[in-house]
Amino acid sequence: KGITGLQFEVNKFSTFSILYLPEKEEEVKEPITEGVTHLPYIQGYQDDTFRPNAPVTRAQMASMFARHITNNDIPEASATFTDTVKHDAKDAIEFVTETGLFKGITATSFQPNGSITRAQMATVAARWIEQQCVERPDTDFCPPTSQSP
Repeated sequence: KGITGLQFEVNKFSTFSILYLPEKEEEVKEPITEGVTHLPYIQGYQDDTFRPNAPVTRAQMASMFARHITNNDIPEASATFTDTVKHDAKDAIEFVTETGLFKGITATSFQPNGSITRAQMATVAARWIEQQCVERPDTDFCPPTSQSP
């Protein structure tokens, strides 16, 4: 690394302190694996970009929830919506509608390429939390259950 040195000129009387702070060794962090209960469920685009500021479509959000819930093992399904028959996310869309997390815009339309609105996302999140609290009531975000003495 070389020799550490310091040189300066003083024209006025003053007190100076010279400190030497050795460089810290950079800590290498291992990936967290303890307590991991699922595989990654958020994926980037096919061109290897992530686009965090891009709007999220209903199909993308349905895919994220389906991958999370099924641990990336989404079952094949027949399309019930006319606009998802040939969509890449058809199976994910069918899965999340069957579980009750998502609903179509109409009985025959899901609008998979439409942006998910804040209201729709809040509704899906509330449904997911409700389902989680039924399955695991001791989860931190579930309201406490009343117990009889």
